[in-house]
Amino acid sequence: MQSTDQPVLAVSYHRGKALFACIALLVLLLVTAALLYDAVENGVPDSRPIRALVVYTAVMAVTSALALPAFAMRLLSSGPVLQLGPHGLCYHRWSASMVPWTAVSRLEGKRQFAQHSLSIWLADPDAWPAGSAAARLVSRLDRNFGGADITIPLSGLDMTPQSILEVSHRSWVETQR
Repeated sequence: MQSTDQPVLAVSYHRGKALFACIALLVLLLVTAALLYDAVENGVPDSRPIRALVVYTAVMAVTSALALPAFAMRLLSSGPVLQLGPHGLCYHRWSASMVPWTAVSRLEGKRQFAQHSLSIWLADPDAWPAGSAAARLVSRLDRNFGGADITIPLSGLDMTPQSILEVSHRSWVETQR
């Protein structure tokens, strides 16, 4: 393992994946709105399909309102979102400071459906608080339900989840010796 403070791995969001997600979500929302408009304009003898379409459109609008800002943030972000080095990791959505591997008590790669994540449990979570109120709230909720202190989603990044998990695990194991 290297002995410099340079990151072994600097990972950014994959702009192509973020752009595709934005476009796909917008197209889906437009198709849903067009179907609703057509059903209302042409009239449907039974009103149940229209009610179902209204509910579906509302759900899509709420989903889009929540997801589009996240996808846009990924599309417009510059620089790495995650840095892994021989002495620690820095997840910029969590905090701007490097968390040393010695502060990590457990490290685990997880997969739920198609979403890969890196779960990190800290020996003393209060010593490494999240940088934003939102991140602190998410961390507290995760801990209260038996989850990790820091959960890093690995989908949509410019490196494979396996590469990120391999480097993080190897770096953490090296410091445990």
